[in-house]
Amino acid sequence: MAENRKEQNVTSDWWLGMPHTVEPKILEWIEKYSDRLELRHTTQYTGHKIYALTVTNKDIPADGKKKLLTTVSHGHEPAGTAAIMNFVNQLLTGEHLNGKKTDLAAEMILDTTVLTFIPIANPDGRSRAPVDCWDGSIYNADEFFDYMKGCRADRSRFDWPEPRVWKQSEENVARVGITYAQIDEDTYAENFWAPEGTQYNVLMEALGETYYYDALLDLHQTYEQEEQYDTFVQYADTDWMPKAQQEYAIAWGEAVQGDFEKIGACFSGIHTGGDERWIIHQFSIKYGTPNLLFEVQNNHVNTPMDEQLLYAETIIRGSVEWLLGDAITIS
Repeated sequence: MAENRKEQNVTSDWWLGMPHTVEPKILEWIEKYSDRLELRHTTQYTGHKIYALTVTNKDIPADGKKKLLTTVSHGHEPAGTAAIMNFVNQLLTGEHLNGKKTDLAAEMILDTTVLTFIPIANPDGRSRAPVDCWDGSIYNADEFFDYMKGCRADRSRFDWPEPRVWKQSEENVARVGITYAQIDEDTYAENFWAPEGTQYNVLMEALGETYYYDALLDLHQTYEQEEQYDTFVQYADTDWMPKAQQEYAIAWGEAVQGDFEKIGACFSGIHTGGDERWIIHQFSIKYGTPNLLFEVQNNHVNTPMDEQLLYAETIIRGSVEWLLGDAITIS
């Protein structure tokens, strides 16, 4: 499956998407900026740590601050991770990871918000990816889906089981898909489908009980075979999702749509669906936290590495602005 192409992917100091590049930067930050950064983690069965970074001015009480939880759930979708790492670096250091000075009003943001980020909710899966960024230059769509979902010994794809929790002793998967996390010796699960077993859910529950966030931003990637569009938004419109949360999500999506238009993204609209994200939806209902899913194009030559980062960070910036109801950049 073209394993020897791994080193051909462009790795950059401004794209931090793998556990072995993300974790050292997080540990560097906590050592230097403990006055504005709180760090939590849980540990997967494989030993990988799922980090949650909460950024705020600790000298100002959290009561009255706007609170946003941002998470990157999947192992095969690294753009959100890279965007989180670049955004947090700007808040803490005043610079992008490439050294460029930020235009963010960092002190204002830190004074008025509590921003929590889970950069990689499945570091086990992410660590098994053959590339740091899926940009379509190395693997075609079929190869990408083989890595994402996994393959059997005969090279056939291991397509989604329902629910997406399965045992290796029963399935005999030759290469486990990077969307899955190993949760015990024999069992693998996709994060949204195994709340009892994934450490991601344990961490989410702990954060929810602490902060009771105003909004939950769920960052994803898709459109691997789409030629016309590179971004979209999705919210749940089912009967069990409170109407007020749906209305909040629509208005939030419309606000970020305006930001997409400013940077020339090809936005396909605000869609309904995504009911299978029930760990996220369960969190929303339990803690009264509206959630919204944003997608950025993955593994397509139309959307190279720098554009993926731009789109994903635009989502984060736009979401913080929506939360505050005000601009977050220095005019």
